[in-house]
Amino acid sequence: MSKHVKISNSQSSQRGAEDLQLYLPLFILALRDFCLELKSNGREITSDEYLEECLSLRSGNKDFDVKYNTPRICIRKYFRRRKCFTFDRPCLRASLKKLETLTDEELEEEFVEDSKKFADFVLRECLPKSLDNGQQVNGILFATLTRAYVVAIRDGKIPCVESAMEVMAQTENRKAVEACVQLYVEKMNDALQFPVPNDNDLSDAHHHCLKDAIDLFLKKAVYDQNHEYQRDANEKINVEYDNFKKLNEHESEVKSKEALAQLNKTIEENIRLQLYTRDGYGLYIQDIMKIKDDYENLSGLGCKKQETIMTYLESKWVEGYTILQADQQVSEMEKEAEIERQKTLAAELQKEQAQRFAEIQWQNFQHESCQLQANMRQLVLILEGIKNLIQHQHTNLETRLREQKRLLKKSFKVDATKLRTDNERLSQENETIKQQGTKKKDRSLL
Repeated sequence: MSKHVKISNSQSSQRGAEDLQLYLPLFILALRDFCLELKSNGREITSDEYLEECLSLRSGNKDFDVKYNTPRICIRKYFRRRKCFTFDRPCLRASLKKLETLTDEELEEEFVEDSKKFADFVLRECLPKSLDNGQQVNGILFATLTRAYVVAIRDGKIPCVESAMEVMAQTENRKAVEACVQLYVEKMNDALQFPVPNDNDLSDAHHHCLKDAIDLFLKKAVYDQNHEYQRDANEKINVEYDNFKKLNEHESEVKSKEALAQLNKTIEENIRLQLYTRDGYGLYIQDIMKIKDDYENLSGLGCKKQETIMTYLESKWVEGYTILQADQQVSEMEKEAEIERQKTLAAELQKEQAQRFAEIQWQNFQHESCQLQANMRQLVLILEGIKNLIQHQHTNLETRLREQKRLLKKSFKVDATKLRTDNERLSQENETIKQQGTKKKDRSLL
């Protein structure tokens, strides 16, 4: 098997053929029509002990001995977890021809009991296929893995487990990023109608849609240990969010300018009729204030509403100053006082702009906080995967230790010594996995 499948392409990797057993399923030997007595050296033994007796090696070096030992060595080497079930004849010989149609009541009671034990064991002990990090392999992932192995065999290469998983991870994570961004865009379009009344509503919708999108990514992502694909998803979502903000600002600006243009027709008409040329500055200010009040009472203009009215009032400064200077009924002192009032108004407008900038900074902070929470959720999944991996490695280590003890008892010292070396390496790998999990947690908290 090790000649046709390898664990890693890396020359420096310490993972050898023995580690293939980490990726192989539980070995179950089911013996039907079993008529032998389960005894060894005069004592009764279990079906599992019978299997181990069958896997015992011969001590000779002749061709016959090698041929006898080779399949048994492979089974012991690659399938550390082994189980044996024996089944008596299911029915009388006369009923064998119609075996497929027999009910449980027509089968031998002992056979039915053994079959139930077998089924219960398979459902309880045969865990779903999973990756190194403990993540279960679904049908799509399995198909991608299989395709990678088939392509390697077709090209005359030795299939590599790590390479196949890397190909699978790249393929599935790209799909996860695409699905994540697509869901975000769809949810944002469903949740919003432009222009959005204010930035808070847009920001709230973004946070909700971002959470749903990242949750979908975490559900679909495979082996994204360094958050590479999640960062890619976040960056693409940020681009989409910027596009939504630009679209919202554009729609709001257009609608706000249209509203002001409609309200400003009163002033345009008065200027055309030259109503402000004599004693008209007071009337002009009244018209400006009325436009401002009417505009502020309008709804549905969006985030650019205040900025647009501030720009409008600033643009009227030159026009108002010209009318003020031409008004003969206003004294010089009153003109200076009006200029100071306009300066105060301009300062207030600048203050409002500063407050708006602070609100934008707060929204950006909330956005980053939302992304941090998503990273923490992914970290929890990674740590759970590491926990599952450690448990899997621990189970494997216990199985190897039992195998080592059995080999020593059978005096196969060479195999036992090699297995002891493997066990020490596996223990070191467990400690490394724990340390890496701690480092990932520390880095995420930073």
